[in-house]
Amino acid sequence: MSRKLRTLLSLFVLAVTALVAGPSPAAAAAPDDEKWITLVTGDRVLLRPDAPRGQDVVVRPARGREHVRFRSYTDHGDTYVVPSDAAGRDHELFNLTKTGGERRAAATATAVETFDVTVRVLDHNGRPTSTWSAVFNSLDAEQSFSPHDPSGTVVAKLPRGSYHLQAQVQTGPLTTHIVEPLFVVDGDRTLDLVATEGKPVGITLDRPEAVGGEVALIFERYTPDGRFVGQGHHAVNFDNTLVRPSTTAAPPGQFTFYVAGRFAKPDGEGGFAGSPYLYHLQWVQSDRVPEDLVRRIPDENLAIVNSTFAASAPGKVGQKDYLVSAPLPFSLKEYYIPDTHWLSSFGQFDGAVGDTPEIITYSGPKVFTAGTVSDESWGVAAFGPSLPPSWPWSWTKAVRSGDTLDFEIPLFTDQNPIREARSAVDRASTILYRDGRVVGHTALPGKGTFTVPQGEATYHLTTTARRSGVSDLSAEVRASWTFKSSTGEQRLPLAVVRFAPDLDEYNRAASGPFSFPVHVQRQDGSATSAVRRLSVEISYDDGRLWRPVHLEGAGDRWTATVVHPRSGYASLRATLVDASGNRAGLTILRAYRIR
Repeated sequence: MSRKLRTLLSLFVLAVTALVAGPSPAAAAAPDDEKWITLVTGDRVLLRPDAPRGQDVVVRPARGREHVRFRSYTDHGDTYVVPSDAAGRDHELFNLTKTGGERRAAATATAVETFDVTVRVLDHNGRPTSTWSAVFNSLDAEQSFSPHDPSGTVVAKLPRGSYHLQAQVQTGPLTTHIVEPLFVVDGDRTLDLVATEGKPVGITLDRPEAVGGEVALIFERYTPDGRFVGQGHHAVNFDNTLVRPSTTAAPPGQFTFYVAGRFAKPDGEGGFAGSPYLYHLQWVQSDRVPEDLVRRIPDENLAIVNSTFAASAPGKVGQKDYLVSAPLPFSLKEYYIPDTHWLSSFGQFDGAVGDTPEIITYSGPKVFTAGTVSDESWGVAAFGPSLPPSWPWSWTKAVRSGDTLDFEIPLFTDQNPIREARSAVDRASTILYRDGRVVGHTALPGKGTFTVPQGEATYHLTTTARRSGVSDLSAEVRASWTFKSSTGEQRLPLAVVRFAPDLDEYNRAASGPFSFPVHVQRQDGSATSAVRRLSVEISYDDGRLWRPVHLEGAGDRWTATVVHPRSGYASLRATLVDASGNRAGLTILRAYRIR
């Protein structure tokens, strides 16, 4: 995966989180301060092995990185804490057991020559200030230094070498970002961080009324040995944000500056309800932070996507990318900067848009070509289990690590094959069997973590979820898998059957003769084999009577042909057996409507 892709995925993987200011650099140390470990990204981690699960790892993001999410796990006795914007990097950089973090860095620093770097900070009024931060990330070793003094002047003792400097100076709502991709320490020197040297940053469009609803600055910096030491800044818009052009430049390929954002028509009430368009834009500068920090991106340079959002129940409101909302169904014209990987999301709400959607659907990365016009649909049934291609921060999984089987399989994804979705449910259960005996169960839809004995065995996983108020479609989803697994690291050989009928904006199919695609989707990297047998059945009375469906095709691609009644619902049931004996079963009650 390219560094560009990693950055843009970090920028636009969307979650319902609040931007929370980090602790002041001058804040008093916590009682366990000496036990905190500093990651190569500047974030700090406290391991609490005696605390309950879920509370045993505490993370303090570095200043300006409050948006970053962290994943912790244990592998062969070593503990790892990996930031989301470091996905794809060597995870050994985040092995807390081996590196010893900040303490090891400090020990290394004492063995080399150090120099005095005097840091002087002036705010946006030209006065010394206490509201500032600076981090010197070494480009030569896994260590960083964060000097601070509330007077606005501090002398930092830095080992001889090269650094990536990232700093911020705040005055009320104003923030100036100062980044130097190559700050060399080869003697005593003085560094002035002057907030008034910052310049406005942003993007201008053909539509002057469009404003930012989510923006980001990414200062992407990699060390010569491949470590990520950059930073990101996320906000609603570019107001009150300044950036100082850098006075140094990194060697080619080691630094990239991104300015990106989503823009739409404001609704006059602080949001973007009813906006007819949504822009997804960015511009990029290599090697340094440039002088020209506001750039125009005309519509003629973009790709156009005509997006439609289907209704799965009356009275619902949809929201694209946590920004543009409207009663369902609705349509939206989207503009994308080309040749860039973009993640997207679609949320469904019951009435007013709030913090937590009833259904949230995420799409894997897509790339668009300048000058093209394409169509994209969201929220189209049948909603069922999916195993989309993996992307950073995708949560879909069915894996084994040692003697632990870990599942999180989305059960209510629309028919697009690169998506995953979560839905509110009334009731749910997930049960794992080993050689016919129950290993464990949860009250969660498609989700559970189970400890199993060593050795090979045949496993059977079942999951059921029911929902009512969210939608009358996929009112109940039942799925099951039978597979073999033995001790080790593996992606389990699971597959799902997906249905993609041609439906209108209210998820209705035509009555009478009707054909629709059926395909088999397999988990990336798993040892599934060719389809040996696939059968599909349909019911028009909520599963009381099932009728066989005529299938034509082979392998993973099939076409189903049925004859619909004049109205009602169609329920679907499928059974899949592969050449290795792995099995998958699926039942979706009320998969779609018939008009």
